[in-house]
Amino acid sequence: MISPEFLSFWAKSTELSSNEILPVFIPSNKTRVYLVMEGKLIISRIVGNTGEEIVQDILTPGDVFNQRLFIGVDMYNNLTAIAGSKGAKLLYMSTNDVHLLKKNNIVFEEMISDLLKQKLKSLEDRIEVLSFRNPHERIVRFIGHLQNKMKGSSKIYHNYSHDDISKLTRVPRPLVTKILLELREEGKIDYARGVIEILDFDRIFSD
Repeated sequence: MISPEFLSFWAKSTELSSNEILPVFIPSNKTRVYLVMEGKLIISRIVGNTGEEIVQDILTPGDVFNQRLFIGVDMYNNLTAIAGSKGAKLLYMSTNDVHLLKKNNIVFEEMISDLLKQKLKSLEDRIEVLSFRNPHERIVRFIGHLQNKMKGSSKIYHNYSHDDISKLTRVPRPLVTKILLELREEGKIDYARGVIEILDFDRIFSD
């Protein structure tokens, strides 16, 4: 959920159509921080000399891309940003905008500090998910981290498709569907489009 106060700092916008690439290394784009308002932005990286593409993150409304500029660090190399199948609407601010706001607005400074802490926690969660070799455990941990974002609620509202979960956990899509079905049949969760409900906290996270 994007707070109106945080939203008020973003005055410029751009829109991407379905699967359109955001040309992040055009000089003007490289010096922008983006806030996802609608749709999804898929961030991936080309690894080494193999040319393998690995999804680094899937950003949904309220997420920020290229937040490294908030602390004066350039964007990572070899990143690709592509809109999801339904396109994306992005708000953005330039490096100069960031410097002026940080200098003159203490509220903005505090919000950026909180945002960077949340991003760090998200990266730690992602590393933990990928540290498990067992696909079942990866999916369960992924659900657990989504639940933490919802501050412990049994109902987890999210914007991820099974394909998104597959990319983020590196578990094949058919296996993602199979594991979620098994968890539902075991009475541990129920799910529908955009929501996962945890029915048995003890069993899902302790089995």
